[in-house]
Amino acid sequence: MLLVYLATGTVVLLVGMVLVAIAKANRDVEIDLTLVRL
Repeated sequence: MLLVYLATGTVVLLVGMVLVAIAKANRDVEIDLTLVRL
């Protein structure tokens, strides 16, 4: 169970870092996604 928890946490951190990197590289795209959600 502990390994599963650590693996999940690592994946979440990696995904978060990727999303932040994409947001910084393409702020226009991020704005478009926000408008779509609204």
